[in-house]
Amino acid sequence: MLKELHPECYSDSVVKRDATLVPEFLGFFLDTLTSKNKEHEFEGFCRQMVRLRICPNLIVQTGPTGGGDSKVDTETFPVDSGLAEAWLPAESVTAAGERWAFAISAKREWQQKVRSDVLKIKEVEDSLHRGYARVFFISNQLISDKKRAETEDKLRSESGFDVRILDRNWLVETALSSPESRLATIRELGMSESLLDDRKTGARDSARETELAEIESRIQTISPDMWRERIRLADRAAELICELERPDYEITNALNRHLNLAQDHGDLVQKSEALYLFVYRTVANCEEPDDTSVCRRYAEFEEAVLSDKSKINISRLITLWMVLATRHRVGLSKFDESAHADVIDRIIEELSQDENRRSTYFEVALRYQPMRLVRGAAPSDVLAESKSLLESAAGIASVDFSVLTALFDISDDFVEEPLFDQVAELLYWRTKEEEGARTLAPSLLKRGRKLSESGRHYDAITQMTRALTCLRGAQDRLDFIAACLELAQECYNVEFIWASRCLCRMALSLSFDAYYGDGVLTPAMLVSCHMLKNFELRSGNLQGAVRLLVLERFVREFFPEAPSDSDGDLNFDQMVGVGIVGLSEEELRAAIGLPEFLEDVGLSNASLMAMLAFGHYDEKAAEEFENPEEIDRFCLENYERLAESSGFPKVFSLGLVDELVLSTRIVGCLIEVETPASWQCYEAGCTILSCLEGFLTTALKHELLSFKEKISVRIEKATEEQEPFAVECDGEQISVTVGEIDSLVHSDLVKEVGEMVSRVLAHALCLMFPVPGVLEKIQSIAESDYALERAFVLGDSLSLNGDFIDEIPWGVRSICRKGRGSSVCAKWFA
Repeated sequence: MLKELHPECYSDSVVKRDATLVPEFLGFFLDTLTSKNKEHEFEGFCRQMVRLRICPNLIVQTGPTGGGDSKVDTETFPVDSGLAEAWLPAESVTAAGERWAFAISAKREWQQKVRSDVLKIKEVEDSLHRGYARVFFISNQLISDKKRAETEDKLRSESGFDVRILDRNWLVETALSSPESRLATIRELGMSESLLDDRKTGARDSARETELAEIESRIQTISPDMWRERIRLADRAAELICELERPDYEITNALNRHLNLAQDHGDLVQKSEALYLFVYRTVANCEEPDDTSVCRRYAEFEEAVLSDKSKINISRLITLWMVLATRHRVGLSKFDESAHADVIDRIIEELSQDENRRSTYFEVALRYQPMRLVRGAAPSDVLAESKSLLESAAGIASVDFSVLTALFDISDDFVEEPLFDQVAELLYWRTKEEEGARTLAPSLLKRGRKLSESGRHYDAITQMTRALTCLRGAQDRLDFIAACLELAQECYNVEFIWASRCLCRMALSLSFDAYYGDGVLTPAMLVSCHMLKNFELRSGNLQGAVRLLVLERFVREFFPEAPSDSDGDLNFDQMVGVGIVGLSEEELRAAIGLPEFLEDVGLSNASLMAMLAFGHYDEKAAEEFENPEEIDRFCLENYERLAESSGFPKVFSLGLVDELVLSTRIVGCLIEVETPASWQCYEAGCTILSCLEGFLTTALKHELLSFKEKISVRIEKATEEQEPFAVECDGEQISVTVGEIDSLVHSDLVKEVGEMVSRVLAHALCLMFPVPGVLEKIQSIAESDYALERAFVLGDSLSLNGDFIDEIPWGVRSICRKGRGSSVCAKWFA
């Protein structure tokens, strides 16, 4: 689970071919090595395993095989403890100050051999007083735990040494535990390196291994007096070893090294941090954590927390409790969760009484809520207490709310609770200006989906708007793009086409920015292109819809695995044909080459309708009707029927006329925008409509209806140099003049567009709701439903990067003149 949540914290290497050096093969090789006269190689192999697993300070004995005159095959040499502290193997520090003897044997009669070797070492000790403290006997034979324990106990009593017996199982486990040990095994035993696995080292792992090698070299050579630096290096080395997913013993050795250095030389902060990291990393990274060691270290950390009661350590204690309690409940630990939970309860109770540590109390109490959930509290109770804490923490700075946002993101239980909206509201306003607000976005989107599924579309829009606001300005723009598309679909569900169009246009623009700026190709590019194409058609903009069809086909080539939508393509083709019937006579006269162009872009049904519109009747069609007038009547009736049933406008446009009329209906008021056909004026009109839809999206929920049946907005292109936008209202009509905006830098354009839509919104609201008593409802919409924020997010269409669409010539006269269709299609793809 942790690896799925945080893949960056784990190995990214891939095994392309599994090794043939498997336990069974290596075990057989060790069992039969005497028949191959490999006793000398076996001794070298055993020494390497000891260096990796027990201690590195070994002396290689010279003389005949079998130990020579010293009676041991290898032994340790003394090392300064300050140097040995930096070694990784578990017992390095002890081995540095004691003399250990190692006897290695490949004989089948291991019991006789171990007794003989131990007693010989005893004789040497009695006569020469070398000071051996331990004797290790390493055998290539399989030895049962019972026989090993009995033999060790008997030899300890006879010799006085601490005798340890290591058998073939220990050798095989150590040899195959890591890439380093496997390579050492191959080389010492003279095997072929083809037995190793074919492993492709990931980019992160390659960097980690390089850094780890540098750290190990540094930590071995740095002066023992520089203990702060040694502790830091040991901590980082342990982290890298965990991320590389090294074997359990190596992880444990690295964690113990860090802990020992901290406990011997560090301050209280370093000691408590080392204890916490030992427990957390052991459980998170070891395949079979040592439960006894983990529980012991937890108890030590708990004692440290009781001593200092710092905010960070109390939070860490809560985290460790949840981790170990979860292991206890699945039978993996003997952790006493009840007793340790009581300790945390007492700490929090003491903090609640301390007026000088209110910030610490609120943050710790918030972090305690997931623990309450683990202990069996109902989600409603957790939300109720969280709400109380958030309200009480108002005005207190430096409180971290990220644990609640993360909890809501992980668990689906909360979004179903009635209190979730109120808690999310409080969290949103507390984290709105902080990085933590972005972590709240997934929970808000999740809540929005649940509300949408239950038919509460206006409430869903409110939650999704919050999420979009949380993500605005985030470094990862892909999350923002996905939220735009979700909100666009929700706005479409309540018939706010212009708001949907703006959101899809924003998503498409940001998708192209991500590709050209960061080289990131996101499927949202294809999705937003497809949705925007349909929204343009839905709004009556035939030219925009067809251009986006061409763009969608181009983008689809980047996603060959994307499923084809033949039914949707056919429906789009038919709807474009329906739209052609609704074209004005003026545009039809200008679109001489329209049938050919539509055929070129693959819209055969639309091309046929264009032919009919120009009076060219198909022979088969003519046979079905008495005269051409019957064909025209049939087409018009079908057009009106389809337009009415699908909600399509009754007036479509190719952009060939000088004036366009855009419209929407909001809270009972028809808003019409008359605009010139230039793209700047057209997008200004779309921006105004989407802004008004955005602000009044949830107005019906507040029982708001317009007092005015119709509002007209007139957009004109400035005839001389003036400010980018001028807005006036004569009490009946809102006038907007669009000046020279092409030369504005993006930030200035965003500012100017925001001021323009603010003035238009103010005039429109005054016209729609001239009664003073309505002001409170409008204020409630602005504050509780995020209407202003939504309006300005949706009122950003004009300032978007539209080069991928808008630089295609706005008027399609050039592509509709006879014989020009194919060449312009090629230009679009270029």
